[in-house]
Amino acid sequence: MIFQKAFIFCISVLVALILLCIERLVGIGWDFHPDSVHYATNSINIFYGLKESGYLSFINGGYYILMFLLNQNILLVTSFNIFLYSITNVIIANIHWENKKYKVLSFALLLLLLNPYRIHLSTTMLKDTLVIFFLVISVYKLRYLLAFIVPLIMTRLVALSYFISMFNKKFLYLGFIFALLLFYLFPDIVFDRLDASSSIDLRTREFDRIPAFQEYGNIGNFIRAMIWPLLAFTGMFAIISPSFAFLMVGIGIIMNIIYTYITYNKFSITFSAFLPIALLAILAPGFTSFIRYAYPIIVITPLLVGIKYNKSGIN
Repeated sequence: MIFQKAFIFCISVLVALILLCIERLVGIGWDFHPDSVHYATNSINIFYGLKESGYLSFINGGYYILMFLLNQNILLVTSFNIFLYSITNVIIANIHWENKKYKVLSFALLLLLLNPYRIHLSTTMLKDTLVIFFLVISVYKLRYLLAFIVPLIMTRLVALSYFISMFNKKFLYLGFIFALLLFYLFPDIVFDRLDASSSIDLRTREFDRIPAFQEYGNIGNFIRAMIWPLLAFTGMFAIISPSFAFLMVGIGIIMNIIYTYITYNKFSITFSAFLPIALLAILAPGFTSFIRYAYPIIVITPLLVGIKYNKSGIN
């Protein structure tokens, strides 16, 4: 068991380093993402500014604490994210093994672990790898959820919606209504207001051709809430708006689908995961920002399907 975990950790580090080298060779530098440039150049100043404003200012700005501790150093932050990605894979493997009652490093499990977009995120300075780590470990054990809920919300306040995907049915609608009310009242805080001024990621990129239906007003919001989650869970957005960036994200989602079908003979979507993603679709300014915020839920949905499968007693 220890050998298997060590192997998963090492292979995760290895594939991340290989992808990092490939990206650098083809000209994808550390500054490919505007947010990476922002974190590498502004984090320390923003940290001191938030500190002077009071510690409550770190809500949704907690990532700047990490950037400060790592001296906004590109090498240190990238290494930390690769380490987190590898640890997250070990936790994902543990969840898989506990659901299936046997500990085998299968082809299906490798599909879940070697998601190309997750690997890419680990080679950047972005906060997404940390958010996914917090969420995966929260899915793993309830006591970890209690321990990491505050750091997760400090890192990304919109993560409040992520917990809806874990709710039982009787609490599902209550959680959805609460999150909708919170996001409606505080939209600027929820959607990374600290990063918005310097991040193109929050706006629609040139390659983003996914219709937002904004010309239809509130009806368009409803249409978006129905259609965008389906595109996100199936990867169909990569066909509607073909681009290399969307293709990489879409491939990872297809790998999730294949994993869930092979392992549990089910589709990788749950109603409890659909609800928060629909909420994000209503609130996000464009599909690019939507898929960024929705992606952690997409990552954990196969795990939630497996946990439900295990509780049903079907083996």
